Amino acid sequence: MDAKSSVPRLPKFYYNTYRQYKENESKIVRWVHITVAKIRERAHGQTAPPFRGRAQGNKARNGGTRRTQPLMDPDLSSPKFPLRLFVDLVREIAASDVVIPISKLTLLELSIKQRKTTAAFYSADAEAAENNRTHRYAIQSYSQALSILKDAEKKRAEKDGGLAETLHSALTLNPAVDDNIFALSEAIQHLSVVLDEEDFEGSPSAGSSQNEWLRDNPMVNSPKSGGKSRKPQPFPLEEYELVPDDYFESKSKKSKPAQDDTFEALRCFLLDVHNMRKYCNQVWKSVVPEGNTSHIAASFVTNKAVQLIKQMEYALLADFPALKDMHHAFEMLLEVITSQLPPGANEETLYPFKEQMMYYTWKSLQQFGNMLENNPVPVLRDGFFGYFDPLADRQKMWAMEKYVEDRCIMCNHWPDLILINRSLANKTSANDTHTFKFLGSQGLVKDFKEFHQNKARPVTWALIFACQMQADSVQARRRYLKYDLQVMRNLGSNIKKEYLDFLNDGVLYDKNMDLIAKPFINQSNVEIYNWLELDRVMEAKLKFGWDKLSKQATQKDALWLQNPWLTANAISEASLDFFFAGVAVVGAAGFVQSAIQLWNMLRQTGYLDPPSSSSIVEKNSTSTKERILLFDHLMEVFGDKVFSGPPPKSGFLKQWDLMMGVRAEDFARGKRQLKKTAEPSLRSRAHNESGRGIVATISELYNVHEANYFTTDTSASQKRSSGKDDKHPLAATLDLANSELGQSATLPSEDSFQPRGPLLNLNLFKIHRLCVRIFTELEPILRPDIELFIRQPLDHEQINWPYLTGWIARTEGLPGNNNMPDRVMLKKAAEVVQRLAGDKELGFFLMREEADENLIL
Repeated sequence: MDAKSSVPRLPKFYYNTYRQYKENESKIVRWVHITVAKIRERAHGQTAPPFRGRAQGNKARNGGTRRTQPLMDPDLSSPKFPLRLFVDLVREIAASDVVIPISKLTLLELSIKQRKTTAAFYSADAEAAENNRTHRYAIQSYSQALSILKDAEKKRAEKDGGLAETLHSALTLNPAVDDNIFALSEAIQHLSVVLDEEDFEGSPSAGSSQNEWLRDNPMVNSPKSGGKSRKPQPFPLEEYELVPDDYFESKSKKSKPAQDDTFEALRCFLLDVHNMRKYCNQVWKSVVPEGNTSHIAASFVTNKAVQLIKQMEYALLADFPALKDMHHAFEMLLEVITSQLPPGANEETLYPFKEQMMYYTWKSLQQFGNMLENNPVPVLRDGFFGYFDPLADRQKMWAMEKYVEDRCIMCNHWPDLILINRSLANKTSANDTHTFKFLGSQGLVKDFKEFHQNKARPVTWALIFACQMQADSVQARRRYLKYDLQVMRNLGSNIKKEYLDFLNDGVLYDKNMDLIAKPFINQSNVEIYNWLELDRVMEAKLKFGWDKLSKQATQKDALWLQNPWLTANAISEASLDFFFAGVAVVGAAGFVQSAIQLWNMLRQTGYLDPPSSSSIVEKNSTSTKERILLFDHLMEVFGDKVFSGPPPKSGFLKQWDLMMGVRAEDFARGKRQLKKTAEPSLRSRAHNESGRGIVATISELYNVHEANYFTTDTSASQKRSSGKDDKHPLAATLDLANSELGQSATLPSEDSFQPRGPLLNLNLFKIHRLCVRIFTELEPILRPDIELFIRQPLDHEQINWPYLTGWIARTEGLPGNNNMPDRVMLKKAAEVVQRLAGDKELGFFLMREEADENLIL
């Protein structure tokens, strides 16, 4: 298959190494081709004769001088350049007066580094590129071209006044940042965007002011008519390629069969997978309390990696169908590895290379699949796959001891996944479906299901990666396994307590609360009870008598202790459900939105005391953002939804009416009395009867989760969170998670994002209770003033208390108020709000991942 066929399949932000270095090669060759063509065309020196019209008759056609179109240059007749010709053409460019773009020099430098990195994968030789014919020729050609062009540009820079320092700084783009695994691919991706912009700006059609009809008319611009000669059109980008010098036979000029890039594509794919695995392990090692990364962020990054690999694997197999045979793929890999090792290399020597291509995980899956042929739910006797000791020092283990430990971790956990999927499939009744929803179903639980249920036991690279990440997460968290479990249990307990407090608060709500919020809370309560409080898998094992066959298989909490990734997924899904339930309560009750409107009204009119100096200083500090005032933060994260724009400084009634559902065009009816009254809006209502705008989709993390971690949803959030669009999707996902949890970027820089949150970890139930208390105290205080204003008794129940803010805003119409709310009512409201919420800091309204550190081994 043509190696270039895979280039357009994946979006650029997938950072496919194979696609990258193939595209870079095409861009380099195309630039050389186009530049040399321009140099030779300019050197040709032929001037076109004056255009002769029809009035000159036959003299113009027969007697006049006719311009002949030059023949196609044989060096430029093909988009495939032999290496020797490529270097000769580069020398021709260097000898000309063409200004060599810094971006092209940088692309050559980065391409050399990427080629060497790719060739060195699965090789202990640092100069492995010299043993690979394709990479060796490309690197040699690139190195010669870079040296020639750098010398030429240096001489030109010195002649023009000395720009050598600028040139040096541009060429020393060093992506080898210790903490950034994706630095090289991100640098190349960023450079690719720059090159595309340069190509667009330099294209003839960009910004052209000439008449397009005259420019494209073949009768006007043909050589026969005396017009400009048509320039040879460049070849499509994917056709440009460097080929060995013997690619064309010397006489017949017939091209040889294209080389098979199957192995090269596989190696690049696994290099990308390996880098994603390294990044995920880096994230897991930084999870609290060892680092500052949350369990939610680690969960999102790992789930995202699995989805990326699924999509990259699909594109790989579409271009190279031979790789569908997993046995064939590993045979190719092992053949190359063994050929590069000294004779007689033992398994200890092979282990690092087999481990980085996840060979042992694939082998363990095969062994477990064979066991399933005789027993669909295998009960493993004690020690069948060995025992896992979390206190053991892995650094002192021999290679095969590490393999045995990983196999023990994975194979002892997989029967638990089978029990979960069987319990989810065997629902007792339609009414109990919510009871069998499993918290933590993303990741390995979902991917292992097809392997177990399909008798063919299909093994994909995504499944191998998911199983490997289970073992890797255990290795990274081996001292914190019980700590992570307790974090999950504590979070579930806190969420359940918030649910019960809300259900029993005795507040009279609108009927909208019974449509979504309360049913979802009841369902979520059951899920927390079944999976986070109880051990349903253990109950199933005892029911089937597993305790009589194996004590190891019936270890307490084995499901969670053998997979911290699963524990993090449960924490993540429980937090997402809690956020969704909180948003549903806020939307149906309206207390929080009304309190935000009231806070802004009091702050803008000067009736609220300004925040303390510490809060003002720390508001933009990412490390101490929890110290800012609660309602200042709520205005920041929910303000555009509550106010339908920026917080108003006056005209509070209009913003209140917009929040309550009045259409914006209704305010213009008085200005167009002679025009037709606007028809009722057909757009969907962005509000409910008690409030407007705040829905769960305000969280990008929630959107990513609902979209099953596909990149289509991350691309937009990636730009929002990272500040630029050339970050690797995993790095962008981590930054997005940190942003919504109120943490700083992983690698802070001048263009790093500022945290958008805390958002997902807001305790909206606790905030709702505070707002209910505010309006509970405001109602008897403001009722007399409101009745005086409307000149009749105020007949409203508890569900109407959020409308108190609206009544204050309506006093703008009183004579003498100068279109501002009533001062007396503002003063009374400010006293209550200041006392109850004036000094409430954000940190008291967050859900936290906490546990007893005595559980750390």
